[in-house]
Amino acid sequence: MKNYEDMNKLVLDPWDALELGGSFVDDSDPDTELDQIFHSFQVAESLRKAFPDEDKYDWLHLTGLIHDLGKILTPAFGEPQWCNVGDTFPVGCMFERVGVFPEYFDHNPDIKQPVYSTKLGIYQQGCGLNNLIMSFGHDEYLYKVLTHEKNTTQITEKQLPIQSYYMIRFHSFFPWHKFGAYTIFENETDKENKEWVQMFASYDLYSKSHDIVNVEKVKPYYEELMRQYLPAKLYF
Repeated sequence: MKNYEDMNKLVLDPWDALELGGSFVDDSDPDTELDQIFHSFQVAESLRKAFPDEDKYDWLHLTGLIHDLGKILTPAFGEPQWCNVGDTFPVGCMFERVGVFPEYFDHNPDIKQPVYSTKLGIYQQGCGLNNLIMSFGHDEYLYKVLTHEKNTTQITEKQLPIQSYYMIRFHSFFPWHKFGAYTIFENETDKENKEWVQMFASYDLYSKSHDIVNVEKVKPYYEELMRQYLPAKLYF
């Protein structure tokens, strides 16, 4: 993450960023072979259908569209997919052996480190998920992009709610929201937003199909949401 923490590598308007990241095909996803942009629109439109009140849930529709924007790491910066996609987990504490490929933790030297290999590790019970150091990938990267001062100091008409940031940062944190691991670190805010993340993850997983959204038809709606909620230029 240190290579990207200054957000000084690229400046794009949100739609161009979506299209650049959309050229990516996620090799870790067994359920689709479509370019990322088609998956993004499938998630967004599925959420729009399930939550049709645009005055109340427009932020949710936009979150569905941009949730994987961090995958720009590969087409824009050449990062290999292994450090971009897949499930996420916290570091600095004992790895919970749930989810996919837990056997690979055996090759991580942290399992032999006397502090990192304990249940709490470097953290305190109830410290909150936002205080955990998460494994680097597209979720964590996009969260850092959206919360960086270069982007937050730009004035926008509307603000994304906290639920949106939880969905973006933790939707691939399956050990937590699907398998119930790492709950020792939860605070009340995490508990309040967990159901939102679980709901969102279900749409992320189960909206995939061979039916391609007519992007040009829905583009004006999402362009307007980007204009309202996102900076005119995003710093990556």
